[in-house]
Amino acid sequence: MGMGRMRPAQAGAPPLPCLGSNNSTETAQNLSSPREEKPPSVPISNSAYKTECCLKENIRLAVQHYGIEHLAFFTLTFAKPVYSPRIAQDRLNSLLTHVIRPRHGNRYMAVFERHESGAIHFHFIVWVEMDIRTGFNWEFAELAYAAQKEKNFIKAGKLWAAAAEKADNGVFLRGQWKFWRELKRRYRWLGRCEILPIRSTAEAIARYTGTYISKHMQHRREEDKGVRLVRNGKGMHWVRSRFAFNSPKCWLWRKKLARFAPQNGCGSLDALKAKFGPRWAHHCAPAILAMRLPVRMGSEVIDAGEFPPNVAQELCQRFPAVSDRQYRPSAVAYVAPNAQAWHKLKVGVVSLVRSVFGKSAKAV
Repeated sequence: MGMGRMRPAQAGAPPLPCLGSNNSTETAQNLSSPREEKPPSVPISNSAYKTECCLKENIRLAVQHYGIEHLAFFTLTFAKPVYSPRIAQDRLNSLLTHVIRPRHGNRYMAVFERHESGAIHFHFIVWVEMDIRTGFNWEFAELAYAAQKEKNFIKAGKLWAAAAEKADNGVFLRGQWKFWRELKRRYRWLGRCEILPIRSTAEAIARYTGTYISKHMQHRREEDKGVRLVRNGKGMHWVRSRFAFNSPKCWLWRKKLARFAPQNGCGSLDALKAKFGPRWAHHCAPAILAMRLPVRMGSEVIDAGEFPPNVAQELCQRFPAVSDRQYRPSAVAYVAPNAQAWHKLKVGVVSLVRSVFGKSAKAV
């Protein structure tokens, strides 16, 4: 992949679209979602673990492909706290379309995170044209962080300049900082825009960045359902989430699925999808998990599927399985989602009628 030279910032450039907008590429009044009471945590979805695993592996491959000295850690916040994921995603989309993709050539990863306060921000791993790591003084950088916490921004600015002064490409790095300072004057909703070299190793930065997904899940809200936790540019997207973990729990699922599919006349995943719909795994999960895994222990036959996944895996590996001729498991009927909804509605109506007219009443 070619690494074209970065476009320099042009003075007096016309205003870019969505500089103060809540929409993706239009200009509108800059409003922020009101802060709400902190709701209870939403359960972590299984896909979040896959997303975190893919993020770590893509970071490791990006370091291997581009070199850690050509990658930067970029933090993006909003000038006024944003609590709506829709607004945050729209603003991010505008920044990716008009700034980050043209500037970094589709070589980026963006991680969505919600603070404990409910405010949303983003973390990036981006490719930069020059080596910004060699010679960077981290001691001055730590002093600059301390000055920022004390709100002594003049002292912090001098310390940041000193940290980049001895770097091999310190002038280039300071040019990056200047670009984002000037961009904040046009994108008025931009808050903290901090781009720094990666200090640690590839494994450490992958683990550190992956924890942002776990932290977000601790403060996840109901409206965050369906939000993309990670966005990858085409130049940093090698690993995708179409895989299954090699864990006892996943092994038990596959083992029970191997018994469920033939009973329903399905010999492949495509056949399951054709028969039960694209969300077959979600709708058929109760029936699949109810499948039995009979094994023979001496003269007794037990169901290994009733035990925890790690115990069930060990039982199935140590003892011989019992064939369907000797022990035929009871088939669990699949109920379509619309039939489930109709049954639930019918039960609710009958309960309501009996609560009003007595237990002997019938709903007609």
